[in-house]
Amino acid sequence: MIYANSFSQFNEANSNEPEEPIELSWYYGIADCHGLESFIKEPNREVWTEVDFLNSIGVSDISSAKLDDKKAFNGQLNMMQMRCRANMQRHPVIYRALMEPEDADMVQDQLDSGDYIMGLKIVKANSKEIQLARGTGRNLEKQWAKIPNPDLDPMHG
Repeated sequence: MIYANSFSQFNEANSNEPEEPIELSWYYGIADCHGLESFIKEPNREVWTEVDFLNSIGVSDISSAKLDDKKAFNGQLNMMQMRCRANMQRHPVIYRALMEPEDADMVQDQLDSGDYIMGLKIVKANSKEIQLARGTGRNLEKQWAKIPNPDLDPMHG
C-alpha cells in the first residue's frame, strides 16, 4: 500500500503550468579575429513593417525609410560595411544574432570588461540563430569559423 505521492508529483519542474515564453531579441555588429567589435540591440522591425503596410494601402504618407531609428540602423550598417572593407586583414564579418536577454547581458559584461574574444565565443555558443551579411565576395561562413583568432591579423604584434 502506498501512502505518499511520488516525488515527481511534488516537483515544480514537472509542473503542467505553461512557462512564460522567453523574449528573444536580435543583436548585430562586427566580429573579427580579435573578437566582437560591436554588439548592438536591433530596433523593433515590426513597427517598420506596420508603417510600410499603412503606407502601401494609402492610409499614411510616411514610409519606414523616414523613421529615425531605421535611418540610424541603416547608417550603422553602412559604416560597418565600410569598416569591414577597410580592415580586411582582420577577417571582419557583420553578424546578426538572436539571443535570450541573459545571454546578451553576458556578452555585454564581457565587452564592458574588455574581453572581446569571450564576447564572440558567447555569441557563437548561445545564439538561437546567427545570420551573416552578404556582399563582400568572401565565404563568410568560413571567415566566421576562423574567428576569434588574433594570429590571423598580420598587423597584430
